[in-house]
Amino acid sequence: MNVTEEKMEQMNYRVKLSAMEEYAEIVFSKPEIFYRFDTCQFDNYQLYKADRFSEEEKLHTRKEQFPKDCLRAAAFGKKIAQRAICQNPTASESPDRT
Repeated sequence: MNVTEEKMEQMNYRVKLSAMEEYAEIVFSKPEIFYRFDTCQFDNYQLYKADRFSEEEKLHTRKEQFPKDCLRAAAFGKKIAQRAICQNPTASESPDRT
């Protein structure tokens, strides 16, 4: 997301996004939600007119928070994969899976 967590709460995004989450649950199954905040849109903010954002703050967040979020995302994906295997034990035995 291109907003901070605080801004997300102020803008009531969780409620706004819940309709899509509910629809996904009806069509597929209950979705797992992983929010990533204050993301960078550009590698070089100097090339764009983006006065709404602080380049220093965006790059600081990328440097400090992004590696932590990558670890969280990997753990999140592992949990989802493990749950899928538990629900379908033969999936881990498939010859096409490595």
